[in-house]
Amino acid sequence: EAALRRGDLLAAAAQQAALANGDPATAALNTAQTLLAQDKPQLVLDVLQPWVEKKQLSPRGLHMRGAALVMLGRASEALAILAPLASEQYLSAEPLAELEAGWQAAAMRQSAHANDLHQRWNQLPARLRECEEVLLAYAQRAGELGLEAEGANALADAIDQRWNEALVRQFALLPAARDDSRLSRAQRWLGDHPASAALALCVGRLCLRARLLGKAEERLHRA
Repeated sequence: EAALRRGDLLAAAAQQAALANGDPATAALNTAQTLLAQDKPQLVLDVLQPWVEKKQLSPRGLHMRGAALVMLGRASEALAILAPLASEQYLSAEPLAELEAGWQAAAMRQSAHANDLHQRWNQLPARLRECEEVLLAYAQRAGELGLEAEGANALADAIDQRWNEALVRQFALLPAARDDSRLSRAQRWLGDHPASAALALCVGRLCLRARLLGKAEERLHRA
């Protein structure tokens, strides 16, 4: 790694070759790390596969394999790696929670069908359903897959529980459901959050969608 940082590719290659002879597993991990940094996830999987087959992949390798799967649009497969990472205590609690949230959000975004997304969301524990990153990913993908009302309700329920302006901003950006009740719900929040610029923008956008041009202009001006 020091040789790579210096830009000495020949020295780096010689060191890696020597390491491959003496410690092929570590050499594979180092190669995988370099490939991951170069955004070559399929090559990462190829390099790590012999150790996967022998069930000898280290926690570091598992972590990189999961990251590569996510990059390839296979986050649902990466989620299975979280349990062994936790049991090996490879990451402390907070980084592991952040990793789980990121991979779960990626799995939401990569859901191909509405039923898959709906099932994935319903199977999440409460702590992840309350996570901003996961919530936003679910709501956005729900809107794309025809679950507009479900996405809006998930955001609104979370906002009711704990005020979050990032969720408020996204609330107005979702596609409209057939019976779009977002405006009335957002207007109820005005009493508790009259100074919120995010809420003023949200209500203004929803008024525009409802063709309430006077109210829209007023709210957008406040935002």
